[in-house]
Amino acid sequence: VPSYACGDMVREFACRYREAAGKNFFDSYLRAVKNNTRTDGRTDRQANLEVFEDDNVILFVPKAQTSQFELQMMPKKECSNILQADPRMRKSLNLGILTALQTLESMGIEMVSSIEYSGRFDGNNKDMRMLYVFLPKVPFSPGAFSEAQKRWICGHYPEDFALACRLKRKGPENDNS
Repeated sequence: VPSYACGDMVREFACRYREAAGKNFFDSYLRAVKNNTRTDGRTDRQANLEVFEDDNVILFVPKAQTSQFELQMMPKKECSNILQADPRMRKSLNLGILTALQTLESMGIEMVSSIEYSGRFDGNNKDMRMLYVFLPKVPFSPGAFSEAQKRWICGHYPEDFALACRLKRKGPENDNS
């Protein structure tokens, strides 16, 4: 019986993306995060989506959030499941997860659903990379009509939320971004 991983749908999309675009989806996604322009088009405010980054992983605010205050994290290089992660990658993943949860906690979040979308241990994961999603349960931000229609509208720009996360994580006196 073949194994199943919740990342199967992500891998399927990434394979279709390669067929259509001729490029690796995760490399393109990382480039989009790193070269972001603000949703509101302003150039007088920060456009940075990163919350934490080291040599191995990047923790960021996704441009299209499915949950208010959502964060995502992924390896910056090929690594589709935890068995492929060397000790340095595992240390980075642990630090990124801790940073995500501590940052959200510092913003008053008390409950977070964390999902790891990974490749199968026994499958062809050429186009797959682990993707962690942190979905806070925000009691002061109840669901809306848009969510019932499978559309999500957040009351903030992702770039501003990323800045708020960096400020909470480091303190305003240390923000150099």
